[in-house]
Amino acid sequence: MVDVIAKVIEDFSARDLHSALLVNREWCRATVPMYWKAPFSFTMKRSTTALKVYESFLETAEKSTQQTVQKPFFDYPLFIKELNYTNLLACLKIMRFA
Repeated sequence: MVDVIAKVIEDFSARDLHSALLVNREWCRATVPMYWKAPFSFTMKRSTTALKVYESFLETAEKSTQQTVQKPFFDYPLFIKELNYTNLLACLKIMRFA
């Protein structure tokens, strides 16, 4: 069923993918890899949010902040297929000065 859902949503926009995430667990499992494959290719707000999620995967000693972060439901770094370095660097600068 996940394969069928993935085929249906493959041409969805980021906004539509976000809506598909919220349908139910099966749709969520099918949508997450597509939604997170290019996390720094959309708006700066979404890219900054993605960077915060990826930060939660770092070892405690490597984290730049000492906040307690809840463990994510998915291993989001596994889904990265495209990396927009320009947006990534811009996000890092924003977070550095925030």
